[in-house]
Amino acid sequence: MNEKILYDVKARKELEKGIDIIFAVISSTLGPTGKNVLLQYSSGSCEIVNSGAKIAREIQLEDEFQNIGASLIRQVASKTYYTVGDGVTTAVVLAYSIIKQGLQVRYSGVDPVSIKQGIRKALYFLIDKIADYAKPVEEIKDLACIASMAAGCNSQIGSIVARAICMTANKGLITIEKTNSPGIRLDLVEGIKFDIRSLSPDIFSMISEKEVVQYNPYILVTDQKITCVNKEIVPILEQVSKTGRPLLLVIDSIERQALSTLVVNYLKKVVNVFAIKIPGFLDQKKEFLYDFAFLTGSDIISYETGRTLRSASLSMMGSAERVIISENSILLTPSDSEKKLVLSSQLKKQIEKTSGCYEREKLRTRLNNLSGQIALIRVGGSDDSERDCLKSDLEVSIRATKLAIREGVVPGGGATFLHLSTSLISWSKSILSFEERSGALLLAKALYAPAGNIIKNSGLDTNISSVLEKMRDNGFGYGYDVLSDQIVNMYTHGIVDSAQVLRSSLQNAVSIASLVLITECVICCN
Repeated sequence: MNEKILYDVKARKELEKGIDIIFAVISSTLGPTGKNVLLQYSSGSCEIVNSGAKIAREIQLEDEFQNIGASLIRQVASKTYYTVGDGVTTAVVLAYSIIKQGLQVRYSGVDPVSIKQGIRKALYFLIDKIADYAKPVEEIKDLACIASMAAGCNSQIGSIVARAICMTANKGLITIEKTNSPGIRLDLVEGIKFDIRSLSPDIFSMISEKEVVQYNPYILVTDQKITCVNKEIVPILEQVSKTGRPLLLVIDSIERQALSTLVVNYLKKVVNVFAIKIPGFLDQKKEFLYDFAFLTGSDIISYETGRTLRSASLSMMGSAERVIISENSILLTPSDSEKKLVLSSQLKKQIEKTSGCYEREKLRTRLNNLSGQIALIRVGGSDDSERDCLKSDLEVSIRATKLAIREGVVPGGGATFLHLSTSLISWSKSILSFEERSGALLLAKALYAPAGNIIKNSGLDTNISSVLEKMRDNGFGYGYDVLSDQIVNMYTHGIVDSAQVLRSSLQNAVSIASLVLITECVICCN
């Protein structure tokens, strides 16, 4: 193996160059006046984006060591996106600032391990403070503000997302569908939710969505274990691929090689195929199989019914109008709505006839699964690029709003981090040792970076340092509104962020940045 090795300052300097490059691109998208980035793919097609997560995934640098530096920032972006689906650019800006401040302190001779310990202790302090300051979301107008901010101050998206969440009683059963009709429309449609486990959760970290949507899929239901790729999987895939329709496999278990075949087919878009695991144990599995097969019109491929996977055909498969699959649940919209009514009636009669508490509770759970409703947001536009952009903004907005409901909101626009910086400085002086304090103080400086970058991206002829000082002097709750060029009360102006998004952004930034600060050697293996 041909290995290249760099040590000490030279290693960190090369990492720093890669970090500088990826930061310059991603940070330009931060805030309501952030700029777009034009991506050109190997196929020659282009896409205009302002998603920090998507940009980070696409940046690959020619220099091997610089690319390792860039990959560290990619980790910050992907981890933040995968955890909360928002706050990616903020996390990147924080990580960059912590690394730059930290390397300066390290080059001055401070012990890097003490720096890391100081940063870690400061992180726990900041997490507690964010939780203390978070305000609960109580009204639809608050939801609309959060949703609007997450979508780049798009008030139309904010209003629609807030209504969608209220329509589904805060359960968040929301999906997005692209259409050729202009504008954005919200409808409430019938849906059935089942708690399941995806058999290929890694797919969600490889694609830009948090869910997989299939329209008019073939559905194969079986309690048999899939073991042989060529004799059990390939014939099914060949049959379905000729129709051009997606395929959903509802199965009990599958060998690793067979699962890899499904994942490769999905990622390479050969066949839109996805597999979910039958939930529960013993009787629960049988009940789920019956309900799912009945609702979708599928035959159950089972040794009990005399059917095998090797004899599976399209005629044995059911279908649905739509299925929406996430890591832990599936939302099903049946093609035949009457089947839902029939199954509901059957379950109600069984509940009346059943005396055992445990059995009645199981039946009630099955009945409750049938009572779901889905808020369907239909997105139109003049072309695919516009529709994709609106869909992406809606997805980010929905995720941010759900998170805000969970942990509350804090002032946005970088204001919360800026004000916490002052608290952190005071706390560190009384709690930490001298060398650990250097880590906390560099983190305190880094907390100014999100607000500073938002102001910079506004393009206004403004002294950034002066604005940051005014924000700090006005106290917690106040920040800079770049759209009005004024210091305002962020709560009353609806400029707020999800507390959970800020917490996750900070945690992920600190996690990767701390590792860079104690790096002594970089090995590039070819």
